[in-house]
Amino acid sequence: MIIYHGENLNKIFGSDIASLETIYAAEGLKPCCRHPISVEKIILVEKFCKKHNLHVVLSDRYFILKHDKEKGNFSNRIETVDKKLKNSSCFVYISKVKKVAQYAKYLDFSQEGAPYLGKLLGYPDCCIKFYCNYSEVALKNKFDFVLLCKERVNLGKIKNHSFYNNYFLRYFDITLLDHFPCSLDCKDSINISKKRLAFLKEKYPRKAEFMERALKSFVIYTETNGIFYSCNYRQKDNIINFDCLQATVKNNLFHSLQRSKNLRIVSYDKVIFGGLSLEGEGVGAFIFD
Repeated sequence: MIIYHGENLNKIFGSDIASLETIYAAEGLKPCCRHPISVEKIILVEKFCKKHNLHVVLSDRYFILKHDKEKGNFSNRIETVDKKLKNSSCFVYISKVKKVAQYAKYLDFSQEGAPYLGKLLGYPDCCIKFYCNYSEVALKNKFDFVLLCKERVNLGKIKNHSFYNNYFLRYFDITLLDHFPCSLDCKDSINISKKRLAFLKEKYPRKAEFMERALKSFVIYTETNGIFYSCNYRQKDNIINFDCLQATVKNNLFHSLQRSKNLRIVSYDKVIFGGLSLEGEGVGAFIFD
């Protein structure tokens, strides 16, 4: 639960990620934020923004969020609809400056607007370029970019990455970033996360403590069979022993992992546990500390 000047933002924006993004925009940590908002909550968003001297602009297009059950019902995709429907959503653009919110709306639906929109949303140039270059590839993976990061690291060596760039926990509503980092070692993304964590430690110390602990974790990502992580683990080289595993879906893979309590990371796309092997293009294993 995120409270901002006495208001529960989760009831308005629906998640910790969207709530924190709004606070970052309100507190000047980013120029503008953009969220998909259900039509039923638009009036709540408008009331909140008016009360806190923020400007909100609504997209002219409506859409249905395409949820992925194996990713905790997180949505990276939308399906545009011809008219406003009861279960539809639209994008809201929120900024302290009205022209910034208006320009973000314009750029979002202009043919060549993605790089400029990324700047307004506070994304690093390198990550904007990464997003533009890999958009067509991501479309094949339900518009998910997170696994594309493994192509930008040395696959022949197991390496721990900074927890500041652990964007995989977005599927658990936990992240310091609101963009896909161009690599797991992106320094610009790390700097953004550091500023936000410092802000949270001052304003929301319990939330900051929880997020830092969670992000310092090992993660197993699968495109179609769930995402799993644990911050209660012990590492010796590429061997991981863990106590409790968090999952977007508690399926057979989850129960097999939970029973084994340990695994060996062979490479970024291969994990061995309990005599079983989990590998392939849609698999990623990462350690963040």
